[in-house]
Amino acid sequence: MELAEAYFSIPDASRRPNSELYEWLKVKLMETGARGVVFHHYVWCDAWRAELARLKEWVGLPVLGLDSDGHSETSLARSQNRIRAFLEMLQ
Repeated sequence: MELAEAYFSIPDASRRPNSELYEWLKVKLMETGARGVVFHHYVWCDAWRAELARLKEWVGLPVLGLDSDGHSETSLARSQNRIRAFLEMLQ
């Protein structure tokens, strides 16, 4: 039950209105002292792709948007390089 409660309490982009997602995220970002956000979504997931622009406007931190098909090694290498560059920018 504890595991179910923990996972089902995390807001999702598919819920409407999804402002609960951003309220939850605001608390989590403050708790962790995050300096940036890595936002990964799969190319076939339109719900999350649509949230990237809103997240960039709302969060007030640098956001790295990564998309991938989840299968190709080229996509993995590209993502790794982009994350390294993002981390260098944050330092």
